[in-house]
Amino acid sequence: MQKQWSFYDAFGRLYVIGFYHSHDTGNFVLYINNNISIIDFEIKDSKAYSFIIGNRLLQFRIDKASSGYNYDLKDHTPSIEAKPWEKFRDKVIAAMMISVVICVIAWLFLYAIGMSPW
Repeated sequence: MQKQWSFYDAFGRLYVIGFYHSHDTGNFVLYINNNISIIDFEIKDSKAYSFIIGNRLLQFRIDKASSGYNYDLKDHTPSIEAKPWEKFRDKVIAAMMISVVICVIAWLFLYAIGMSPW
């Protein structure tokens, strides 16, 4: 059995994830953008493989069913919320940047009207 998926990371890069699984021998190959990432032999039962692409944690599952195998690819990246101190830090950085911009604009204004502050 062969199948492939297209996956975009957080930066918009395209990854083509594909696999080959032989029902007879159980040999399994998972590839990302035509580069082999996982090779496993004699996989005749359910199994899961985890791997990272960019900043995403993905899981590929092989589930044995009565009629053959089911295959699934899921994103298992935990959602991460910003901590309170990170939010505060971001506000301080933004306030500092705004202050710098205001100072530069004031200096340019004073320079333009001929009142050099130096």
